[in-house]
Amino acid sequence: LVVVIVHVAYSSAPGDGQGREDQKKQGEKESQEVLAEDHPWSAFRVALDHHTTLRVSLGDIITSVAFLEGSSSGRQLLLADVDGYLSALDSRPGPLAWSEDWHCRGHEGGINEAPLEDGHFLTCSIDKTAAVWSTTIGGREPVEVGTLTGGHDRSVASVAGCLRRRLAVTGGRDCRVCSWDIDTQQRISSTWTSRNVVTRLRILPESLSVIQLSEDLQFRVWDMRTAALVHSAPCGPDQLVSCAVGRDATCPIICGSKGFTPSQCRVKVFEPRCSWKELVSSSEHPCISYLSDRVAVAVSKGGEVALIDSATLELVSRSTLACSAGGAPQALTSVDCCDGMVAVGGAGVFKVRVMAVQAGGRAIEPMGERMMLVSANCIEVVMSEEFTLNIEESNAPHALPKVDYGAVPASATGGFSSNLASSPYHPVTPQNLLPSPSIPYKPMTVQMQQDLSSAECDAVASVQTMADECELGFRETNQSITVDPAKDLYKAMYEWIDLNQNVFVSRLAEAVAIPSVSGDPTLRPRVLQTVAWATKWCESLGAVTEPVDLGLQTLPDGSRIVRPPALFATFESTLPAAPTLCVYGHLDVQPASKEDGWDTEPFQLTEKDGNLYGRGATDDKGPVLCWLWFVEFHRKFNLPLPCNLKCVFEGMEESGSEGLEECLKSVSETFFHDVDGICISDNYWMGLERPCVTWGIRGNVYFAVEVRGGTKDLHSGAHGGAVQEPMTDLIKIMSTLVDSATGKILVPGIYDEVDELTEEEKERYERCDFDVASYANEDTGGMPLLSQDKATILMARSRYPTLSLHGIEGAFAGAGAKTVIPRTVVGKFSIRTVPHMTIDHVAECVKRHVVKVFDTLGSKNRLKVNVIHAGKPWVGDLNGYNYRAAAAATKQVWGVEPDYTREGGSIPITLTFEEVSGGKPAILLPIGQGNDGAHSQNEKISRRNYIMGAKTLGTYVYEFSRMTQEEKAKH
Repeated sequence: LVVVIVHVAYSSAPGDGQGREDQKKQGEKESQEVLAEDHPWSAFRVALDHHTTLRVSLGDIITSVAFLEGSSSGRQLLLADVDGYLSALDSRPGPLAWSEDWHCRGHEGGINEAPLEDGHFLTCSIDKTAAVWSTTIGGREPVEVGTLTGGHDRSVASVAGCLRRRLAVTGGRDCRVCSWDIDTQQRISSTWTSRNVVTRLRILPESLSVIQLSEDLQFRVWDMRTAALVHSAPCGPDQLVSCAVGRDATCPIICGSKGFTPSQCRVKVFEPRCSWKELVSSSEHPCISYLSDRVAVAVSKGGEVALIDSATLELVSRSTLACSAGGAPQALTSVDCCDGMVAVGGAGVFKVRVMAVQAGGRAIEPMGERMMLVSANCIEVVMSEEFTLNIEESNAPHALPKVDYGAVPASATGGFSSNLASSPYHPVTPQNLLPSPSIPYKPMTVQMQQDLSSAECDAVASVQTMADECELGFRETNQSITVDPAKDLYKAMYEWIDLNQNVFVSRLAEAVAIPSVSGDPTLRPRVLQTVAWATKWCESLGAVTEPVDLGLQTLPDGSRIVRPPALFATFESTLPAAPTLCVYGHLDVQPASKEDGWDTEPFQLTEKDGNLYGRGATDDKGPVLCWLWFVEFHRKFNLPLPCNLKCVFEGMEESGSEGLEECLKSVSETFFHDVDGICISDNYWMGLERPCVTWGIRGNVYFAVEVRGGTKDLHSGAHGGAVQEPMTDLIKIMSTLVDSATGKILVPGIYDEVDELTEEEKERYERCDFDVASYANEDTGGMPLLSQDKATILMARSRYPTLSLHGIEGAFAGAGAKTVIPRTVVGKFSIRTVPHMTIDHVAECVKRHVVKVFDTLGSKNRLKVNVIHAGKPWVGDLNGYNYRAAAAATKQVWGVEPDYTREGGSIPITLTFEEVSGGKPAILLPIGQGNDGAHSQNEKISRRNYIMGAKTLGTYVYEFSRMTQEEKAKH
């Protein structure tokens, strides 16, 4: 994570000639957004680091904490939470001396932010609204002065105000910034600002300038009065998420951003002429605030509070806050400062703390702390120096007694533990938690006592809180597992996987919940978020990770955005002479929405009839997680990995793996120098019951045939019959490419490089688990088949080349009737190629055939034949050690011999992996069924296949290690 401190200085007046010239030169390098040159911010330029990457913090509960300076009852601390509630606490010093002054509902949805100004505070919410509140009138609770509605179509992510001018500004997830008149609650202006979500807004009152941070990696400044953009600067791969402004224009602007690793954490101070200094930090600081004109406070999700001198760039003080009774550090997510006091709010232990800064700003000391019930994921209970949890099984939910002090969390970041001897609070890992209240569990009653003699209970499984009622569930996890690496290793691994399968499903739900659609530029931050999520998990398991920059992607409109980095993660074995296995998977997904015809929300994992529905469940997040579960098992029981495991997880597979091939080739002599084999789990079984091992994939050569006539479209009534129509020529050409009755390609020479079918190969197809009737009725949607023979269908799908017509560009395709003669039409079709077919030969055959047919038409139109893109086919060695390992693992887990299949689709990166590893064997080992519906509506993976898939891939790693070492011993 990066904290960026930007020093704003007006080095040139608006009318200064030299400043204008500098501004002009710099503007030529920026995006095409128009800057208002007669604004003092015009001379401001920011040079930000382009080499860090996004890291995302999840699970925040307290979303905002701030001091109410002008409240009617004196000093108060305002809290806002994810459930839409507002609370105010008396913040006088003294341990556990706080009192709750008021608690009220602020919004129907969760509150994203609640900044303060002039005795008022503003709120914005996921309910698409913002509001202005006054604390100076109306008694103890705040009075809503006005509601700002109708400006946004999605969640309002940030709000800022200038109460003296009666103006406010809001920014939303709809990529829009709106300015408002507070008195009338009317929108003054609305401007579309970026390709991505607005993350933070702040106002400089003196100049009425609006600072805007967005997920499109741009830093912008707007003139609030005119809605004119007065400054724009790229911020590289860093996503700016927080912003603090000082009391006047001389104070630096401080921006906090998200990054990948502690080694990339920096504090930067920008001087008037855009030079800067930097301080490397070891912590992530996603939230920042001003303590004084010179000192900034930065808090981290690791529980650190740091004081930074913005003038000298000195790290003044650093302190890590743990839980009130020991245990893990508190995850801090918000901070505010006032008169030497610092208030921080967080997630995990759901705590608010107030600290005092000693004279000179050299240290931080706690002043008092108060556990607050701010979410449905927190249970308020008595907490003193010692306590005991008495757990009683019952048949119905029980009301939780209302108490005065403390809180024990029950969430993915904390909970009750069966080993509480050392401290009243001890967090449990997410692996012990069930995914949702829909999972059956035992209702329990929780009571509190005053000693610690018998504090025993299992991990919290599920929590529901409504008003003062709570229902708890506890999963029994005290089953013992004896691991004997020489005897019962497989049995122990399978038992551990079975015991934790609900955790597996919960973790998959986390991954599916992130809409990491690489093909949608507006969702690019979500792809980055998924890569960061996977990176964090790999690092927690001991991996050495490297997010590799893949450069910029050029969009159709000419703009450029950051490609998601490829995640290279290495898990080293402690065994001598352990072989090295490289595994590949992808973290991005295809687009999906409920309106496309999904029965469930595509980005909310839903279990129904034994299937787990959600985009990415089978393609490819489920298989990726299975590799990591294998590593986690070994870390859990302190077992050495049988192989060095090298993982390559990318975020652009669904967009053609842009940049990955070049990246892999650049590290062929470093990352891949010791690789002994490659495994990819990104395809599917042929049927529903028998697992398979894939030993071949088809390539793809995609063609565009263009027929161009005149310079404009024509009316068919005025010109039909008098001109040679391009559409007629194109239809003639495309009708000669494939036989519609047999599916045979009619292009001469296309089969010259196809291998002859052997009897052994034919028998493999005849043995495959494949139901023709199910395929005809379900998989194809009732489309007529060219054959009813199982082997013929399977070979047509994967063993032989096929040609498919995809569409005609330029032709009328809308509703109704349009009598147009298009001036240019482009026919699109592709040929799926099989091993030993070359791209050059296929392209030459097609071009020769198309030109020959066109010549017979006697047309005066112009013809052009292009290859749009192409991927090579691939075939593996069924007798090699990699395939023997996969077959042995499959039989061990499933109890049957696998089908040996060839994939009809194209995974061109497979061949690249073999090439960069010096010809080491690759294999495709699928875990999903043939009806999983990757890329279509209602994508799913069955719970059975997900859990058994984890066992299969884990067993395969062991078999690969054994057979690789046997192969090396032969030589």
